Amino acid sequence: MPLENLEEEDFWNRIWQEQTEDCPLSSPSRGWQCQDWPSRKPPTSIRLCFAEPIIKRHRMPSYMAPYYEALCKSLDWQIDVDLLNKMKKANEDELKRLDEELEDAEKNLGESEIRDAMMAKAEYLCRIGDKEGALTAFRKTYDKTVALGHRLDIVFYLLRIGLFYMDNDLITRNTEKAKSLIEEGGDWDRRNRLKVYQGLYCVAIRDFKQAAELFLDTVSTFTSYE
Repeated sequence: MPLENLEEEDFWNRIWQEQTEDCPLSSPSRGWQCQDWPSRKPPTSIRLCFAEPIIKRHRMPSYMAPYYEALCKSLDWQIDVDLLNKMKKANEDELKRLDEELEDAEKNLGESEIRDAMMAKAEYLCRIGDKEGALTAFRKTYDKTVALGHRLDIVFYLLRIGLFYMDNDLITRNTEKAKSLIEEGGDWDRRNRLKVYQGLYCVAIRDFKQAAELFLDTVSTFTSYE
């Protein structure tokens, strides 16, 4: 490889490292959204490093078409139209299947099955990076949910979306909603999970003292996957 190419590759590797070290939760998404991103275009190998998780996750297709479009727009990259169309087709097919399951549940099954079908669609929209679609679907599912624990689980989904995109308003509103629900009778598992999300947000805003206190407070009774 020519020396200038090695230097360019090293430049972008350093940018990647700096951005991911600086961003909350070590998530590349924060770096991708930075306003001061260099105007120089990264080499193909670095673009693939960014894009691979969008196309494939754990050796299985993930087809994150909405997020791929947002990423390309944010970084001013040319969209691979063939790839985008392939991912959109996969998304449309899966959403059609989920809508059919929801329609069947509404016609033939009970409220619990309807809620499960709505939740499955919301989770899929979240998984492919359709932020607004996922938020709308989760809120509709929340309105259909009676059990306090399940309502909290949906709020935690909204918190994770907020943390991924560093949407401060979304994080703040749903943290307060989760606190209110927990006061109504949330179990210890979900109390701990909320503290973890609060701690992650404190890390993101560099309130490390409060983050440490929240994380340590969960240790003695910690049972959740967070």
